[in-house]
Amino acid sequence: MKKAVIFGFGGMGQRYYESLKKSKFDIIGICDKNLKKKKILKENIFFYKNYQKLLKVKSDLACITSNTSSRYKIILDLIKYSSIKRIITEKPLAISLEQAKKIESLCKKKKKENIS
Repeated sequence: MKKAVIFGFGGMGQRYYESLKKSKFDIIGICDKNLKKKKILKENIFFYKNYQKLLKVKSDLACITSNTSSRYKIILDLIKYSSIKRIITEKPLAISLEQAKKIESLCKKKKKENIS
């Protein structure tokens, strides 16, 4: 079974969670600044406040549904420090064209796939 992690567990993160479960993904970690959102989960899934802890998790897919202002840093750290090869990013990918181009360039360099 393929493994996935979710960065951000607001409305979109919860929709991704439901969709991934239906697609037979094993969701092995979620992060959100609000730890109270863990109560939404019925399964025992690792839930972190600090997203850097998820960078160390071995996974096939990362879904970035955090707010736009934090997304860029999370994506860069995923590309640079994580073994995850596929990244799905909720739109917008970045807050500027310059940021988007940097993400694209790093993905090519590190052979990672970013879907936005």
